[in-house]
Amino acid sequence: MRRTTLTGAAEKARTDYAEAKESKAESARQSPGGAEDGMIVMGDVAGLGDQAWQSVTVGRANGVTEVQLVIRRANVLVEVEHSARRPKEQVVAAADALAREALHRLDVR
Repeated sequence: MRRTTLTGAAEKARTDYAEAKESKAESARQSPGGAEDGMIVMGDVAGLGDQAWQSVTVGRANGVTEVQLVIRRANVLVEVEHSARRPKEQVVAAADALAREALHRLDVR
């Protein structure tokens, strides 16, 4: 197979990761129940893929916690969105478990 672009797949994945991270951050800021109604926490996540970032939005009025994860592992980008009307710690743990299961199933060689 011949490469058709000047950049490799890993470099493309890094670029896609940065774009997805910014898109998810903007989405979290604008989500119903976001900053005006609750709390938003955003940041990098260690130990999950080669790069990982998450936002956690907790709506005060509706009691819904929303977690968005963007993960890059080699040249693969994984995005996980999970929300529930449960305590923040439970929703974050469930989203983390979903992400780890998805990463576990990847065959990156």
